[in-house]
Amino acid sequence: MELTPKEIKMIVDKSIENARGSMLPAEEVVLDLIIEHGIISQQDIVRSKPWLGSHPTHETLGKKTTRKVRTLIQKLIVDHGIPICSSQKNPIGFFFPKTQDDIDAEKAMKEGRARKYLQTAFEVMTAFEKAFDIELKSDFLIKFDKDELFYESDSSNSAD
Repeated sequence: MELTPKEIKMIVDKSIENARGSMLPAEEVVLDLIIEHGIISQQDIVRSKPWLGSHPTHETLGKKTTRKVRTLIQKLIVDHGIPICSSQKNPIGFFFPKTQDDIDAEKAMKEGRARKYLQTAFEVMTAFEKAFDIELKSDFLIKFDKDELFYESDSSNSAD
C-alpha cells in the first residue's frame, strides 16, 4: 500500500503524540532536535547537547562518541514507535519520513545492512571451519540461503 505524504505526516505526528510523556528526558531531547532541525546528524546532536555524547560504558578518557545517540534513536523507533529514517547521503542525518520513497529507502538500507552482517557471519564461520578443520553448525544461519544472500548483495552492489 502506497501512503500519501499527508497520511505519512499524520502517522508520524500521532506516533510522537502517543510517545510524549513516556520517554526518558534524553529521548525527548533527541526527538525535539529532529523536530526542530528537520534532519540532524549524530555529530550535530552531540555538538548541540554534549552530554548526549557521553556513553558511560563506551567512553575512554572523556572521548565523545555517538553511540548513545544511536541508542536513543533506536529506542525512539522500537520502544516508542516513532518512525525515524536516516540518510547516509547529503544531507546526512535522522529525519521523519515525508514520502513513500523515504520509507522504501529506509527499508532498503536496513535490508542491505542486515545482508552485509549475515555475509560477514558466513565468511567468519567459513574461515573458522577452515582454520580449525571443523564443521560449525548454526541454528540461526542455517535459515538463510548463503548463495542467495551473496548473489543478491553482489547484484545490488553492481547497480551502484
